[in-house]
Amino acid sequence: MMEGIGKEVFEEWMQRLMERIDRLDGIISVLINKDASGVKYLDGERMYDNQDLCEMLRISKRSLQRFRSEYGLKSRRISRKSYYKESDVLEFISRNMEEVTLDGKKVLKVKEGTGKKSPGKTKEKKGGKRTASRR
Repeated sequence: MMEGIGKEVFEEWMQRLMERIDRLDGIISVLINKDASGVKYLDGERMYDNQDLCEMLRISKRSLQRFRSEYGLKSRRISRKSYYKESDVLEFISRNMEEVTLDGKKVLKVKEGTGKKSPGKTKEKKGGKRTASRR
């Protein structure tokens, strides 16, 4: 004997599916527009710039900088601009990020205990007191 799912459960799942489809549609639109405007490739592999990754991962430029410095996201400087190989981005995501639900939406979040810095440790400042800068 099989029981059907309730209307509320069905509508909740449909809402989740529609949100995921809308998110993927947005990512596809960004990628299509990038393709039309000249996507960069290196050794036959797609390269993403800072803006691409910030949009795809839904993060700020500062978070992206932290991913490079603290979590080892590999990047390449080409003409004073940072680029990321697609394989490096995918490897970084699988190693350092997990999907969590936040306000009913699935988002990527940095896994606990990853990165170069240990929890609870801070960088020691070099030198003595900090002095006010001159204007």
